[in-house]
Amino acid sequence: MLRLNALKNASHEFATTQVERSTLAHPWEADININWVRAVAVATASSEIAHSNHDLSARTEHQASALEQTASSLKSQAQELVQTVAVFKWGASPMQASRRFSSTAFTHDNQRAELQAPVADSGVVGINLDNW
Repeated sequence: MLRLNALKNASHEFATTQVERSTLAHPWEADININWVRAVAVATASSEIAHSNHDLSARTEHQASALEQTASSLKSQAQELVQTVAVFKWGASPMQASRRFSSTAFTHDNQRAELQAPVADSGVVGINLDNW
């Protein structure tokens, strides 16, 4: 009987220990699972942000290149317009006008100084040559 009583007490103690371990383990397991879900969510969001940053960078570089081409085209058109005005206004040949207003022959300040008088005389207003 003593042995049965000792076995019963040991069995009860073992079961109580198992219940206590289980009771402690469940909240830890839940915390580990929720932290795992959070870690996966952060990793996914970080990956998406990195991908979006790369896309934005590529679009920005493409837009900058397009703006540079547009600026270059507008500058070229402005130079052609000035040459055409010189041809018609002063009776110069296209070659003389080209040499006179070539960006390599004069500095931008000299071009601006030479162009201010003809533009003002012709009544044309609003041509901004400051960014040449």
